[in-house]
Amino acid sequence: MVLLKQISICMISIIYRKPTITIDCFTTNVNSYEYFPIKQAREFIPDWWKKLKPSFESLEQSGVTVNRPTLKRCEGLMQLYQYGFILPLWSDLVVETKDPVISWQFADGESDVANHDMKQMSNEFERFSHIKIVSPWKFREKQGVKFSYTQTTWNFIDRIMLYHTLPGVVDYKYQTTTHINMLLQKNMRYVFEAGDPMAHITPLDDRKIKIKCHLIDDAEMQKLGLSRSGWPWFNSSYNKSRKIKNANS
Repeated sequence: MVLLKQISICMISIIYRKPTITIDCFTTNVNSYEYFPIKQAREFIPDWWKKLKPSFESLEQSGVTVNRPTLKRCEGLMQLYQYGFILPLWSDLVVETKDPVISWQFADGESDVANHDMKQMSNEFERFSHIKIVSPWKFREKQGVKFSYTQTTWNFIDRIMLYHTLPGVVDYKYQTTTHINMLLQKNMRYVFEAGDPMAHITPLDDRKIKIKCHLIDDAEMQKLGLSRSGWPWFNSSYNKSRKIKNANS
């Protein structure tokens, strides 16, 4: 009876095992693939946190010394890096925001930075400079899972008040781009290093994720339908694309 019960439990766990979310990451950029691939967030835990002691001695008002926890024991921070994956920068980058001109230079000499017309935003954003770091990665996930796209705040304590990577919720079934939109302070010089974790992408789903990185050429990128540089509509492009893809599937 005990053996039958164990077999039954095993069979149930197999039947109800949640499928894995697979994210295929495509790039034609050799540096991205060889040196700075997409990896699980746990691979980017900050060095300062690793070196931090778990507790410190605190002298209380009563005169008694007690041990108090540090951020080493912060459950929220610890859990953050157990979920999702990281998009690292693939080349050194220098950006200068000499208002109204924004200048930049990549070490690889081929990557690019773009920006949105600030008229797309409300007047509250006029005190910032906007850049969009054009990512060489295209992601594809077939189930339409939603992902939270956020800044890697804990990795850059020294820059915490100097810029902000804009958050959002994205999917990689109806669109594949992974560009990094940022707001910077005006009249500043920013130096980003290759390998810097630029975005933390977390599935809004409790299933495990599997990352597959692929180095392909331009012809294969086009064959897979990943080479489109822009939408064919001026407005509501994402929703129109999703509607057509759903109708054709």
